[in-house]
Amino acid sequence: MSQKADSIHRCADVSTAALLYFMIVFTPWAFGTTQAWSIWTMNLCGYVLGCLLVVKWICRWQSEPVIAEAEQTSHLGGWLTRCLAVLTVVIVGYCLCAAVNARAKYDLERLAFEYYENYLPWLPHSYDRDRSFALFWNYLGLALAFWAIRDWLVNDRRSHPEAAQYLGRTREPIQVWAPPQRLTRLLWVLVINGALLAMEGLIQRADGGAKLLWIMETRINREATSQFGPYAYRSNAAQYFNLLWPAVLGFWCWREQAARRERGDAGTHRILIPLIVLIAVCPIISLSRAGAIVTLINVIAASAVVMLSVRRLRRRMAAGIGIAIAVIVCATLFFNGSELLKRFATSSKDFYEGRELTYQTAKGMLRDYPVFGTGPGTFEHVFQLYRKNSDEYWPAQLHNDWLETAITFGWLGFGLIGAAFLLILAAWFIPGQIRAPWAFIAMLWISLAGCLIHARVDFPFQIYSTLFFVILLCAILFSFSKSHRCTDAEPALILA
Repeated sequence: MSQKADSIHRCADVSTAALLYFMIVFTPWAFGTTQAWSIWTMNLCGYVLGCLLVVKWICRWQSEPVIAEAEQTSHLGGWLTRCLAVLTVVIVGYCLCAAVNARAKYDLERLAFEYYENYLPWLPHSYDRDRSFALFWNYLGLALAFWAIRDWLVNDRRSHPEAAQYLGRTREPIQVWAPPQRLTRLLWVLVINGALLAMEGLIQRADGGAKLLWIMETRINREATSQFGPYAYRSNAAQYFNLLWPAVLGFWCWREQAARRERGDAGTHRILIPLIVLIAVCPIISLSRAGAIVTLINVIAASAVVMLSVRRLRRRMAAGIGIAIAVIVCATLFFNGSELLKRFATSSKDFYEGRELTYQTAKGMLRDYPVFGTGPGTFEHVFQLYRKNSDEYWPAQLHNDWLETAITFGWLGFGLIGAAFLLILAAWFIPGQIRAPWAFIAMLWISLAGCLIHARVDFPFQIYSTLFFVILLCAILFSFSKSHRCTDAEPALILA
């Protein structure tokens, strides 16, 4: 790579890192990124990340052939990356096609649909053109962010000077035990930001204030117990924290294994344990029923992973996990434990008399539009056409993202999104350049699995901050792999 191209590439890398850290911090604090100004701020950041990625690609194309391919992966890994890239373009294009090929537009002033005749019914189409266009711009920014984050992580050659020296010249593994520097910094930003969010939420809950961050009063969920931290809906806050703490615990497992293998005292990572406990209690203290259930499931699954991954310290880990669980239970009982029990006592009645009736109505939409759906982002306005009477509840979100996605994207779009997600999960099983221990990957799987459980009874994927966090975890998952030639006692970086 020429000196000028190398300088531009380094500048683009630094800009990518700075923008990514800003997005991680901004999304939850901007009231969950639920308002137009915050959503477009994130979209613009995603577009800039995409531009920086193109600049880095151009710089690499100007280099020698063996150096230009910064990501040395197996043949199968290369095909997996190409398939996911194609699926990304198809999913974003699906949203654009539905918006351009709209069947109708919803007029907010007249509260009525304006229908178009010149649309192609055999292509994806939308019954709310403006909402579909808005979702297209959101998904475009998220797609560009995903590939920019992934590129930034897999080209972390500064973390491993040996890898930069031997890249493309040897097939022998390089002995590097610790997590790459870029991933380490990214996770530290996540955990510090998450801990600050947790402290703010706990202080505000104890204070009893009903304004988000003590500065903004919401139009809905005005009760203090319905909110948590910067989130107007406590369940959205619970979803964010349940995505975060298992990922941080996986990071701790990786650092702990690295400290044992290198026989050094990497003591800075031990502060993660109290921070994990602080973050993990928030979904329960938020009084989110789904949040409490998912936290319990995640604790059980994460405990099993820790016990299996840190074998020599099993007794110590068991004691630590027991203490952590005891702290979580005590915190729950201390902070409005009786109110959480009351919410569980009424959960069955609320579900069957409220949401289940809404689900039954919504299923009629899926029966009428099974292939292409009603169009991305169209649920709120189209649902009114299926209500049995004007007194029936008219939700903005269905509180069931699995069903809402099938309704708005149709089974075709739902299948495309599911296929992309399965490819991301499969990436770790394909030998690649940068290797991660199974415990770290398993914790990310636990985070995503918990969010999918939330999605059955809530709407995490309709909240930008939660969706961006999911995209971030998916980008990390797709950046690391195992090696069939090595065991867990071997290095974290493999040059294929």
